[in-house]
Amino acid sequence: IIQNGVDLGRFENLRANKESLISLGVPAERFTIIYAGIFNLAQGLDILVDAAKILRERYPEIAATVHFMLVGDGVEKPNLMKRCSRESLEEMFTFVPIQPREKIPVLLCSADAIVVPLAPRGDTHTVPSKIYESMASAKPVLVSADAAPSQVIRAAGAGLATAAGDAEGLSESIKLLASDPRLCATLGSQGRAYSSRCDRRKLVLEWEKVLHGLVCAKSQPQADA
Repeated sequence: IIQNGVDLGRFENLRANKESLISLGVPAERFTIIYAGIFNLAQGLDILVDAAKILRERYPEIAATVHFMLVGDGVEKPNLMKRCSRESLEEMFTFVPIQPREKIPVLLCSADAIVVPLAPRGDTHTVPSKIYESMASAKPVLVSADAAPSQVIRAAGAGLATAAGDAEGLSESIKLLASDPRLCATLGSQGRAYSSRCDRRKLVLEWEKVLHGLVCAKSQPQADA
């Protein structure tokens, strides 16, 4: 089995640039958690609003330092924006339109953490490519998903994983990262190291070897029965 991977070339020689976030409306001096992708039901993005609400209620001093930057578009975006307004959470969220693909790596690298949520689903063995892109950014990854995506993050030591739909667990993970810069640096570094094993340039070579082996095996003359 050849796993999903990341184009590491897009993340080479990048440096964090907080101005890139501020220019898109993110307040300065906040612990910024970024999500970049599609806004559909499968992503389960409501859990971010749930987690923000829990943080505000239980840990107001932490909530005051945390900001969610949600980049992209999709059918659920208007609903999320309305919910943030209805629950007076606007100060904790910035909604950003779809950005050019080439800008995403620097945005990921400039945030303090990256969140990858997935709604509870039957397919728990596939791992979205954004998991590997998140690790390549050298930032800690917050995963809210069942089975394979969480298993990859734990195996890599690249972040904190909680079950799909577990808003309380996610809020506790956010609290932990927002109050521990050293942990963030460690998780980010470990994720970057793990992502080097998932470079698509290496995976392509592995795939070529597999295909070559199949072709060679097929071309071998069959022994007489």
